[in-house]
Amino acid sequence: MWRASSPPHLFYSYYRVMNTEDSRQGSEDVIQHAIALVNFVITKVDFFVPPGETDLPDSEVGMSHKVAFEDGLDRAFMVLIQLRLKSVQESDFRLNVDAVALFNTNKPIDEQFKQSPLANVNAVAIAFPFLRSFLASFTVNAGVPRLILPSVNFHKVSKVTSEHTKKSAGGEEPSSPNP
Repeated sequence: MWRASSPPHLFYSYYRVMNTEDSRQGSEDVIQHAIALVNFVITKVDFFVPPGETDLPDSEVGMSHKVAFEDGLDRAFMVLIQLRLKSVQESDFRLNVDAVALFNTNKPIDEQFKQSPLANVNAVAIAFPFLRSFLASFTVNAGVPRLILPSVNFHKVSKVTSEHTKKSAGGEEPSSPNP
């Protein structure tokens, strides 16, 4: 049962299982986990623009995320996101943001769900636009030009990351993204 505080926009994940004996006999829907974004919170902002700078300098962007599951919560999990912007020029400009997205599920969380793309890719993709929106509003309200992060294809990022991890599994540690 979804709580009344859950937003009305839910992301459902399901797939159709075809009858392998005779495809003319039809199919059945198998409902998997469904997730709902319950809350998105900015937990930390570290922002500095040197006095006299009116434009944002060219910056390196680093983003990392982690999906966290609490033992006592069997139908909720969090996505922790860190974004780091640092000037590539000789400027002291910096913008560091930490955020947490809280999700509920319609079924108890099991190990299969913890490893699933729904938790590790889709949940991040659902939370990211809220971070983008915050940064655009924050920067314009801070008196600097609006910072608009590009859209990210988290499915593609996940594929590249898993391929990199598989290649590095031969003993070399994969490099982590810049936090």
